[in-house]
Amino acid sequence: MLTFLQMMHRCSDQEAIERSKYDDRWKCALDLEPDETLCSKGTLQNFRAHLHLDGGAEKKFLKRTLIAARKSGLLPQGGKLRSVLDTTPLLGRGAVKDTYNLIADGIVKLCRALCSVVGEKLEVLARRLDLSRYFEASSLKGAAEIDWSNAQERRVFLNGLVSDAERLSVEAQVKEASSEKQRAVICEAEELLRKLIVQDTGPTRTEACA
Repeated sequence: MLTFLQMMHRCSDQEAIERSKYDDRWKCALDLEPDETLCSKGTLQNFRAHLHLDGGAEKKFLKRTLIAARKSGLLPQGGKLRSVLDTTPLLGRGAVKDTYNLIADGIVKLCRALCSVVGEKLEVLARRLDLSRYFEASSLKGAAEIDWSNAQERRVFLNGLVSDAERLSVEAQVKEASSEKQRAVICEAEELLRKLIVQDTGPTRTEACA
């Protein structure tokens, strides 16, 4: 429901979270108590990432929502439903690309965390692990020359991101931090990256920090 409210009002993730906290109209739609909160911005982004990366999940989500709306009487029972729905923020090119960029951001954050702990220069680590592409452009998604409407091309691109994440995670496991605080920095970055990779892409080695 929060995703639909965000689509309808065309607001950012941060604004959507703020409205869910302080706007009584949103709280009513979300079935929240006056002093109840729904989730954090990170949780919202992770939820959307799961929808986009789990092939077809977003369509199942919309279908179940329509079924629930019919059962509750908000939509007529039986027959075909004719309506116009702008799914660009959920199913469109921009939304899909945002998801991949979130994963890229997770890789960048882990790279920076590793460099801060072991004292290696960022460009040296990126070149050594073949991760330079994550630092060559302000947006990995914008630099990717693929057809975002093609599921196969999206999957190949995703597999590349997962492979990079795996390679970086192995590097994080073999590097020894000199203190618990430094180790916590690496584990926090690894945990963020792990959460951004959905189950059906295969588990990452970041689980070793759990």
